[in-house]
Amino acid sequence: MLVTIRRLWPNGLPALANDDLKTLLLNSELPGVRDAILAARESAGTPGVMANDWIDDIVSRSEGSPLYLELLLSQLASHGTVAGVRAAIDAMIGAPNAIPRGLDALYRSLVSEFGTGDIATLATPALCLLARAREPLTPSAIADLLLFDDVPFGTEEHAATAGLVEQILRRFGPVLTWERVAQDRWVRIDHDSFRHFLANDPGHAQNWTRAARIWGRAAESPEQFPNASTHLLRHGVAYLLVAGRVQAATRLLTSVEWHHHRLERLRLEGIEQTLDDFSKVESQVSECGEPELAAPFLFIS
Repeated sequence: MLVTIRRLWPNGLPALANDDLKTLLLNSELPGVRDAILAARESAGTPGVMANDWIDDIVSRSEGSPLYLELLLSQLASHGTVAGVRAAIDAMIGAPNAIPRGLDALYRSLVSEFGTGDIATLATPALCLLARAREPLTPSAIADLLLFDDVPFGTEEHAATAGLVEQILRRFGPVLTWERVAQDRWVRIDHDSFRHFLANDPGHAQNWTRAARIWGRAAESPEQFPNASTHLLRHGVAYLLVAGRVQAATRLLTSVEWHHHRLERLRLEGIEQTLDDFSKVESQVSECGEPELAAPFLFIS
């Protein structure tokens, strides 16, 4: 049965009214957040004024986005205790101009919040790899891609990197969706606004381009990525095309051995489709004048 899905808001959810946003803010159920906000309102010099100004500032800078509030509240909750959340709110009350204005500015703030160190080094590359992924990934699969040619799989450093990747992703909880399949947890970016930010923010341009190259390189040797091999067999040709590797995509498409291996592996995983976005792949490769593709196209159609 074919089903047509019509998006109710093709340009994203409409902005909420300020009163609705204030209600969301004051009714947060994240640990410590609601209690800290109420405590700040009750203890202000003029009852409620400073804290209410903070609420007005937050609502104004959200520019109507409920996702902005979700992310900000999640960031506050990461302080762990009412006292920690309260200290963060007091810091924002003391420097209201430091509160990011708009969703892109908040994304930028969250990414740069990691500062320096191992997590900061991994944050942007890991997020860009996930944003370019065509299916959910496990933190271990992201670690595979980040450490290729550097650290053997199964080592302590690989396990530690997967753990750091999971810490990074937890910071962006409201824009991600986690799924449990068997013993693994899979994650995907669930909001196009975050993907758009990573793709267009000048501070992420090099890592965004590099992520495409990593996916393209991995697509040529999926067996070397044990936690992402099925994913690469399924989408490898598309990744090569995105990376501008048309000749490499052609080599895969003209390899009968690769097609047999791919179909066998996908069937073992219960995946019955042949080639994703096939018409797009065919047109892009054909534009490059590869006459020998006619037979393979017949084979996989």
